[in-house]
Amino acid sequence: MLTRRRFLGGSAASLATVASGCIPRMQVGSPYASSIPEIEASTLVNDLHSQLNPTRVHHIVKPAGVDALAEVIAQARAESRAIAVAGGRHAMGGQQFVEDGVLLDTRGLNRVLAFDRDQGTITVEAGIQWPQLITWMADQQAPDRVDADTKTWGIVQKQTGADRLSLGGALACNAHGRGLALKPIVDQVRWFDLVDAGGTVRRCSRTENVELFRHVIGGYGLFGVVARLQLQLRPERGP
Repeated sequence: MLTRRRFLGGSAASLATVASGCIPRMQVGSPYASSIPEIEASTLVNDLHSQLNPTRVHHIVKPAGVDALAEVIAQARAESRAIAVAGGRHAMGGQQFVEDGVLLDTRGLNRVLAFDRDQGTITVEAGIQWPQLITWMADQQAPDRVDADTKTWGIVQKQTGADRLSLGGALACNAHGRGLALKPIVDQVRWFDLVDAGGTVRRCSRTENVELFRHVIGGYGLFGVVARLQLQLRPERGP
């Protein structure tokens, strides 16, 4: 007799077989790891969490600076080719990929550009991921590198559930953490530089290009590519 339990068990097994045959799986040891190779041989890409968005892009580019980023955008526009932007590739809605388009991999934009110890701000390229930023700050403020009475700083919050997400991605979804009393990351963003569809770099803040500032944070990459940003930090120790 076919019971409900056997029917559901058989259906689940069949679906798993179909899914595994159609969708390339990427092995991720933990939600804190990334399986994206530094150099990709294939143009078939997918997100890391659901892995339900396999997409064949035309090619993948990994610019190492803002000028190179602007050139990629200008070239894609000249070829009438769509661009999608991806950092850690954790978004599960498929918005970081576009069929036969250019996949702009921001992981090469990962430098810390400035750290103001007096004002508690840090300026970074948007492809930097949270572990890279936190490690850099911990190293710069290690006990053997600063005096005991020196003011030290830390990030206000980050997304939960995974670590290797880019700060540009955090802006794109206006991410928040566990702190119920904290506003989303927009509250910590002082300004960002946006490369628009024409390859022009625009500084956006609460006083400059205000409308873009409001739309880009939480805009999922629809208005351009965030290249650099400045975050307000929180004090951890000091006067």
